[in-house]
Amino acid sequence: MESLDVLLGGLPWQDGDMLTELNGQTTLLYENGHWLSSPNHDIQLTHKTAYAVKVSQDIQFPIAGEIIKSLDERTIWVDKDWNAIGYTPMINLTVETALSDYYDKAEPGDVIKSHDQFAYFTVSGGVGRWRGNLEYMKPGEGYMLLRKGNGEVSFRYPFYEPGSTFLDEWAVTGNRSAAPARSMTTMTMSAVVDGFDTEDGDVLVAYSNGKRLGSEKVNRKAEDTTSAEGGEPLIYLSIAGDASEPIWFAIERDGEIIATTNELMEYKANAVIGSPDEPTKISFVHADNDNDKWYTISGIQLDSRPTAPGVYIFGGKKVFIK
Repeated sequence: MESLDVLLGGLPWQDGDMLTELNGQTTLLYENGHWLSSPNHDIQLTHKTAYAVKVSQDIQFPIAGEIIKSLDERTIWVDKDWNAIGYTPMINLTVETALSDYYDKAEPGDVIKSHDQFAYFTVSGGVGRWRGNLEYMKPGEGYMLLRKGNGEVSFRYPFYEPGSTFLDEWAVTGNRSAAPARSMTTMTMSAVVDGFDTEDGDVLVAYSNGKRLGSEKVNRKAEDTTSAEGGEPLIYLSIAGDASEPIWFAIERDGEIIATTNELMEYKANAVIGSPDEPTKISFVHADNDNDKWYTISGIQLDSRPTAPGVYIFGGKKVFIK
């Protein structure tokens, strides 16, 4: 399916729709029934990289092809900094299994991420492992790999023959539909909540300008905690955005905001904030009047004190206005 016409043909595209290679040079624009490329030359799509598609109307985008077996076709080259990579196995694999050939080339601080999950490579006692909420790599999804080391290196995805014992034990994905991404880029955050007693099942939410940019449940039973913060659970949060904008955080319980922060940081595409060994603190410590901003119960920031009757958030607490 490397042919652009075959892969993209026959779908109800609209003028202005775009396809771009993540962190690459290729961008395609749909106009007057044709895909125009920049730079203007013949384009071949490849399963070795990842792409973003922007559409003005919902489209069901089927992807099909042959099982990828050959060593060369399963080999991915990556360089320093972020790399957009494809995923060639036809089954879900744990991050450790999928990236087993990259293990000796990985360095602390390397990150593998999908659009809404990520894992961070750490080393303890001479043993490296991937820590985060990205547990499995899956067919039909592209990934970004942050390489901290210098120089171009390659790794090879494993291949398991259909019908093998391994394939029987690990579920084949079959036909699946990936949820549409909210934006083309994300930033990843390893964090702990400071100054608020969370409960199992609470949700840490990132907001900006009334938009919900990302959320992750608090799991107080998780093994991945940090003793430096008194055993608080680590929260791996992917925050999606397209432009620099101020971010504030909230704790939700049973669908309602019960605590908020001030604006703590700016969104930066592909930024990595904190690590499992040194997570960033999201501080909910403030007096009632420290945060002079008002929010609706759904997290939308207001310009001033509301006058309409209802329930609002002010200073991290609910306020009833009659």
